[in-house]
Amino acid sequence: MEEVEVVVAHSERATLRVGDVFLKIDADQARTDVEVEAMALAPVRTPEILWRKPPVLALAALPGTALGRLGQPSAASAAAWAAAGAAARILHDAPLPPWPGRSLEETVSDLDRECQWLITNDVLPAGLVTRNRRAAEAALRPWTPVFTHGDLQVAHVFVDGDEITGVIDWSDAGHGDALYDLAILTLGHEEHVGDVVAGYGSDVDLDVIRAWWSVRSLQAARWLIEHGFDPSSPGCEFDVLRSQAWRLTGPVLLADGLPDQRDAAGERACWHLDELEPEFAVCLLVESLEGERVPEADLPGWSGLHEALVADEEGQRLVCPLRDYPADFPVEQAGSGEAQVAAEGQGAGRRAVEEDGDVPGLPGGFLPLPLEGDDLVDKVGVMPRLGVAEGLA
Repeated sequence: MEEVEVVVAHSERATLRVGDVFLKIDADQARTDVEVEAMALAPVRTPEILWRKPPVLALAALPGTALGRLGQPSAASAAAWAAAGAAARILHDAPLPPWPGRSLEETVSDLDRECQWLITNDVLPAGLVTRNRRAAEAALRPWTPVFTHGDLQVAHVFVDGDEITGVIDWSDAGHGDALYDLAILTLGHEEHVGDVVAGYGSDVDLDVIRAWWSVRSLQAARWLIEHGFDPSSPGCEFDVLRSQAWRLTGPVLLADGLPDQRDAAGERACWHLDELEPEFAVCLLVESLEGERVPEADLPGWSGLHEALVADEEGQRLVCPLRDYPADFPVEQAGSGEAQVAAEGQGAGRRAVEEDGDVPGLPGGFLPLPLEGDDLVDKVGVMPRLGVAEGLA
């Protein structure tokens, strides 16, 4: 006797597998109507429809395995990813289906509503949401509509070796932006963007693809949470948003016109995080700084213990992250005076310049950060300088 496997089940739909047959049960038969018609029109291989008795649609299983899973490394070859890009191109070159897709205005309205929900319900830091919403603007432009799958995630593309054996789940198909399909295909698998684009075979704006990653991750979060999925799982939507925010923090320009002599690690430490929440800003910088040269401070009475400094957001000050939480050492040293630590308004270490040999009057040969006036920590004697971050593992 064949066992019944529950593939997915939530309040809107369920999919069961019995042997080589998939039974899809959808509360909204309009979605099933779209799926059936889209599979009939699509110029790429799709599952065979065995029968339909509303609310159930029976489909034959495709050979092969899924191209990948969100949050997991893909075992598929580069050639298989390129073949997925080629399949997307074939679909996009096909005649448009007779039903419309979502308009730009609907997409923008939905995105703004979801961003507000994420912030109001403290699901994500406001700065993280805001920065990704700004990044999304690159995708929210007029596009030439093509026949899109609408949910071309890696789990919906099946491969056998280097060949595509079919694409499933067509209920979101319709008119749309070609780059949206490519973005959903590569969401959480940025390392395969080049393979997909190579298979797609034409100039592709990678900035727009990345912008769609932000749109998708912001829009999907509430639905995923309310339907029993976890967008905070490693490698999933929340990690995509964090990665996007890290990518989008631009390098701080040298304010004093000195040559930029920072190494790669120092430059990472000096990126401005002016719109990120303090906790998130600290987390971003701490993750990759151990053993690297970063701005540091030697607090009075700390027996020479140096702490790396990173920038917070709200106070635009340098803070010490070497704890289980993002400590703000001026607050902790409240009895020592009204210390304020800032790096000229935003970002840590605008002038993290190392010199060979010693600098007169500065132990270790490090130039201080160019703090001025009230920004100097003259009341507690904290001297930010370039040092080595320790204990960040």
